[in-house]
Amino acid sequence: LCNVGFLTAERYRFDYVVFHDVDKLPVDRRNSYAWPFDGRPECGAYHMAVSVEQFGYKSLGDMFVGGAVMFSSEQFRRIGGMPNFYWGWGAEDDETYDRIKKRADGKGATVCRPLEEYARYLSLSHKGDAPGKLVPDNNGRYQCNYEMMKDYREGRRPTDNLEDAKYNIDLVENWRPYRTTVLTVDVCRGNIESRCNSKAGDVSC
Repeated sequence: LCNVGFLTAERYRFDYVVFHDVDKLPVDRRNSYAWPFDGRPECGAYHMAVSVEQFGYKSLGDMFVGGAVMFSSEQFRRIGGMPNFYWGWGAEDDETYDRIKKRADGKGATVCRPLEEYARYLSLSHKGDAPGKLVPDNNGRYQCNYEMMKDYREGRRPTDNLEDAKYNIDLVENWRPYRTTVLTVDVCRGNIESRCNSKAGDVSC
């Protein structure tokens, strides 16, 4: 869906994009959503959600880029966008980190971050969340996603790119006064690894 949003938004000629989990809310005004990259060409991405309530406000380390992450349009195209293989929660952020490190400028890049003390985010609860469980299982999709990521890292699965996303846009709504465009998207079965299809449900186009 991040790739679909990016490709759709390109018609509006933007300079940068923030991919943001809908259940994460920033709590400190110093964590600015303004463009931070001027004079920092080494940054392949800017990870904003450094300290998240869901994980006890503790950093998950340099390899975590989930929650909220910013790219310039050029940077996002350079890494090939986000992977299309994954369905539901889990692993897509991990593979995106690999892309940033391996594919930006052909030699890798750094994930830059704001200070942890103000890059803090609340985590909204989900219907059906189990007490004490950090992540939902998504009917088995979570484990399947991490199996696919392992295949990717071990060279057993080809990398899919931004332009490989298969989808139909069923509805476009423009919400006022916030200049917000809301898409209703039918994501195609071709994006999903065949061995996990039995758990994905009917998502054919």
